[in-house]
Amino acid sequence: EFWYASCVSFVLCVVFVNFRLWMVAESPFRKETVLIMLFSFLCLIVTLVVLAETPLGDFMQPQIEGAFVGIFSDQRYFLPMFLTPLLLLLDLAVYQAVAIFDPYPLTAAKRQLWWSQRNKDKVSKASGDLQSW
Repeated sequence: EFWYASCVSFVLCVVFVNFRLWMVAESPFRKETVLIMLFSFLCLIVTLVVLAETPLGDFMQPQIEGAFVGIFSDQRYFLPMFLTPLLLLLDLAVYQAVAIFDPYPLTAAKRQLWWSQRNKDKVSKASGDLQSW
C-alpha cells in the first residue's frame, strides 16, 4: 500500500508540474509545447510500467510489483489521482485574472502588437473595399 501511494504521489507531482508549466507557457498550444508535454507524460508511464510491471522493478523493489495496474484499477488510488488536479482550474482562473488585469510587460507588448496588426488589417481591407467602388 505504501508503494501504491508513492506511485500516486509521483504521478500527481508530474501532473502538477506539467500543467503549471503549461499554464504559464508563452504559447501553450504550439506544436513544440504540446509535444514536450506528451513526451513528459509518456516518460512517466514508461517509468511506472518499468518499475512496477517488469522483472527489473521486481529486482529493485519487490513490493512495488503490480502498482501500475493497481493505482488505475482501485478507486482508492485512482480518484485522488483524477480529482486532485482539478484544483489546478482554480489556479488557472487566478493566473488568467492576473494576466488580464495586471499583465506582464511582455504580455502587454504582445497584445499591443496584435491589436495594431489587427487594426491595420481592418483599415487595409476597408480601403480595398472603397477602391472597388
